[in-house]
Amino acid sequence: MQTREFSIAPSAIAGMLAGRWLGRRWFYFALPVAVALAASLTDVRWFVVALMLLFIVWPMALFFVWTGEALRPEAVRAAVPHRIVFEESGFVIEYTADADSGRVPPDSERYEWKAVRSIVFGKPYVRLELCSGTFVAVPYDALTAEEWGRIQSMGLRPPV
Repeated sequence: MQTREFSIAPSAIAGMLAGRWLGRRWFYFALPVAVALAASLTDVRWFVVALMLLFIVWPMALFFVWTGEALRPEAVRAAVPHRIVFEESGFVIEYTADADSGRVPPDSERYEWKAVRSIVFGKPYVRLELCSGTFVAVPYDALTAEEWGRIQSMGLRPPV
């Protein structure tokens, strides 16, 4: 069974990647602000420092994180039109050629089910988290409910 052809905007993939990045490192951002806020109990100027960190320094730093994540290879490949073919042994990502652009699509990628660490059903994408630390995003509407049921018979859970 295969999905319809789709592509995912690099900003959506970058958002997912940046969310994972920030989820692992949030305390690096929260700790200096918390220290400055605690110091502001003795001197109000530290409150201004905390506000500068919160509204000037961290957004600039997160811009570079988000841009770096948007340029990762999986974010770039997700923007190329492709379809995913689900099989009993795993799945294959088949990149399709755009006849008008004249560009050569990347080679197909094959993944075994044992390479899938977990499956995250978040709206509007299903993320197949791989053991390598990357993931493959599939839009919910790329498969019908019946096809999600067949994937369930392969040992996966359908979207809730």
